[in-house]
Amino acid sequence: IAIPEQIKGVLSNLSIIASPKFAKRSLREIQASLKKKFFLLFLIGCAVVGSYIIAAPFIFHAFFPKYNDSIFYSQLFVVSMLNMTFTISGTALTAQRRIKEQYIFNIAIPFIKVVLMTTLILWSGLIGLIIARIITRFADGILSAILLYAAKEEQSITGSNIQSQ
Repeated sequence: IAIPEQIKGVLSNLSIIASPKFAKRSLREIQASLKKKFFLLFLIGCAVVGSYIIAAPFIFHAFFPKYNDSIFYSQLFVVSMLNMTFTISGTALTAQRRIKEQYIFNIAIPFIKVVLMTTLILWSGLIGLIIARIITRFADGILSAILLYAAKEEQSITGSNIQSQ
């Protein structure tokens, strides 16, 4: 999983770059603009995943010839990178300081991860672990997107609201 994790690390910088922009925009603006970005990120993810799946045998033969048995596992694991499509929604939740949604996320995802890993490792060993990690990553991204789109715009206190109270 080392090579896919390194690729993911490079691509995760997109979230870091987006964070200040999300902090300046309203929740509604973010929700509206992310639908197009999800599709674009999915296409980029497909290109990266497809390229790695094709290149992995060559990379392993050249740099890791003793680990040729791991090529399939690495190719399978790289599919988890498609979750990067939705991880930007987690960044938006953080930038918007959506505490309730972050609590839900930070409780649910580790619970899902432990249950899946325990169950799938016992069921199928190493391949089960990889499948559990893939499912967990997708759950991570999908849950953050659901929480972002379910979030309601908070009422801000303006001068007219203060005068009427």
